[in-house]
Formats: sequence, C-alpha cells, structure tokens
Amino acid sequence: MKKVLLLTMMASLATILLLTSCSQTTVSSAKIYMNQFEYDQAIEQCELAIEQKPDNPEAYFIMGRAYGFKKMYREMNDAFIKSLELSNKYASDIREDRQKHWTDLQNAGVTSLKQNRISDAIEEFSMAIELVPEETVPYKNLALAYIQNRNDSLATQTYEKILEIDPEDLESKGILGALYYRNRDYNNAIAHLEQVVNNADPTSSAYSQAVFNLALAYDMTEQSDKALETYKNALEVNPDEQNLLFNMGRLYIVQQDYENAIVYLKRVLEQNPDDLEANRTIGSCYNLLNKFEEAIPYLEKAVELDPNDANAWNQMGIAYIRTGQGEKGQAAFDKVLELQNNQ
Repeated sequence: MKKVLLLTMMASLATILLLTSCSQTTVSSAKIYMNQFEYDQAIEQCELAIEQKPDNPEAYFIMGRAYGFKKMYREMNDAFIKSLELSNKYASDIREDRQKHWTDLQNAGVTSLKQNRISDAIEEFSMAIELVPEETVPYKNLALAYIQNRNDSLATQTYEKILEIDPEDLESKGILGALYYRNRDYNNAIAHLEQVVNNADPTSSAYSQAVFNLALAYDMTEQSDKALETYKNALEVNPDEQNLLFNMGRLYIVQQDYENAIVYLKRVLEQNPDDLEANRTIGSCYNLLNKFEEAIPYLEKAVELDPNDANAWNQMGIAYIRTGQGEKGQAAFDKVLELQNNQ
C-alpha cells in the first residue's frame, strides 16, 4: 500500500514538473518572439503558458507588454492587473510600461483634440486614465474634449472626479463652477466659485474668471447686494470687462439708483459707442431722472442702430414730448404703433 502511495505521489510530482517545464518553455518562446518584434506569436505563447500554469505572473506580464506594443492598451492593462494579482515581482516594470504608454496616449489625445477628432481624443484620454488613474492631467484634457463635444454633463462629472483626487485644485473648481452656472445650477456654482474667490491669488486667471461667474450667479439668485460687491471686486481685476460693467448698471437700475447705473453704462460706451442696449438703457435712465434733454442723444443713437427697436422709439417719444418737441414726439409714438402692427 505504501509503495502504491509513493508511486502515486511521484507521478503527481512528475506531472507538476512537466507542466512547469512546459510553461517555462512557452514563456521562453514568448521572450524570443518579443525580441523579434513578433508580438502576435508572443501573445500566443503566453496564452499557452497560462493554459498550462494559470498562476504564472511572468506570462501575464509578457503578454501585457506585447499588447502594449500593439497599442491594445485595454488588453495590456488587463494582463498587467492579473500579473500583479499573482505577484509583485514585475510591479516596477509594469509601472514603467504604464507610464510610457500613458505619455503616448496623452500626446495622441492632445493631437486628436487639436485636429478636432474629438471621439479619438476622448478614447485616448480615457485609456490614459485607466493606466494611471491618480494623475489629473488626462482628466482635465478629457473634460476639455467633452466641453468641445458639447457634453457638459460628462465634463461636469470629470471635473468632480478631478476634485476627488485633488480637492485644492482651484482652477478645476472654477471651471466646474462655470459649468454649473452655464447649466443654471446656481447654488452649486456659488458653492464652488466662492471657494476659488476666497482662496485664489487675486492676480490669477482662476480668480478673475471665478469672480466674474460668481457675480453673475449671485445676480441670477437675486442676491443683489452680494452681486454688486462681487461685480466691484471683479472690476478691480478687469476694469474694462463690458459684461461686468453692463450688469453693474443693470443691478443699480433694479435698486432704482439710476445715477450710478448711468456711470457704469457710459463706461460700456467708452469701449463700444455702438452698443444698442447701453444707449437705450442710458436714455431710459435719464428719462426716469426727468433729465429728458440728456436722454435724447442716446435714444436717437439707439434707433439709428436699430430702427425696429420699439422700446427705444417709445422712450424717445417721451423725451421729445417732455422737452416741448410735440411733433417729433408724436412721430416717435406713431413709429411704435407701426412696429407693433407689423409684428
């Protein structure tokens, strides 16, 4: 009985040694094929080695490297993951391979983006993320690709992921806030933009963009006092920004402070004398202040810029009548009726 048991054990051991020997032979063949740049044959030999010995980390490593040379990055990464599950022996080599291909994918994605091949760029940046998920650079490029592809939802999700990795990334936080604002999620916009404004260097582009969008978000949520304060801060950074100047003027109108509204709206005209809305609004503010003579030139400019602007004609009619120019006033009101009848 003992002799039979011993023979059985010896047979089993022989089988194990044979399988190990066969597996090592196929791994050696795979290495030879790799040196000859015959990657398909190398993969075949690795598959045979794994079939003979499923827990062979070297076979998975070589197979992953072969897939990498074939630019089959997902298959490469799967093989590397399996190798690492079995052993850390090849961890350093795998890290180097992943980093190399990460760089290649990054560069390819940037090229695709520049050439407006958005789908290719998204695939390349996404694969780079799979290879080195702790790096934020490909996430930022991926988000940019989504924005160019007009997919704000995925861009927002991507920036949220960036902030999970690096919560102190103020530039990404500002862009995320702008995305929330653009999609009318004003409360989330304010939450992110306030953090940027409170922590960023006031001379940085991240600050200037954030303070601009924060002012708009306050404005849209009817927080007029905060909006005015933030607009003033934004104008300190960018004193010639026309949207800020106009919105400052508009907020003062809401507060019935027409004198201050005119001050900011005139600053818009300093940069763009043909701004229709600024001309019309200044004229209307002067009317509200009973300064009808001063209103007329701005309203005349407005109807010159857009002869079909019924509101400007109506305000001009009021100014003419109140300055004793009855015929001109009546002609302006007639024009308003004509425009309304033609609608």
